[in-house]
Amino acid sequence: MDKLCHIANTIFGRYQHPFCPRWDEMLNKIMSECEVTDLSEHTITFSTKRGQVCVWCANKWYSFGHLYRVNDKWVGAENERRPRFSTMQRLHRIHSSLWQEKLKTDHSRIMEKISD
Repeated sequence: MDKLCHIANTIFGRYQHPFCPRWDEMLNKIMSECEVTDLSEHTITFSTKRGQVCVWCANKWYSFGHLYRVNDKWVGAENERRPRFSTMQRLHRIHSSLWQEKLKTDHSRIMEKISD
């Protein structure tokens, strides 16, 4: 189903951001080499040699995977680019896995606080 969505988004120009091969390469390197330092429902932040890189992980797939903030500063709409679809899928797997883990941990903490 995801691939069909990608095909439709490509054919009908429904991606919010243009594709950028350089961003695709950088994001793959970041995901392979850098540590995740923050996670929210909508973003994932990595610690790089040059600082914090925050990537948008919501609005699957049409606005997914673009650079959102660098060192807590919004990059601006004109600088938001998307990676390849396969890179978006990889990012989605990483974000989803970490987000589900966080939700389970948060739920366990809440249950501990209210249990007898």
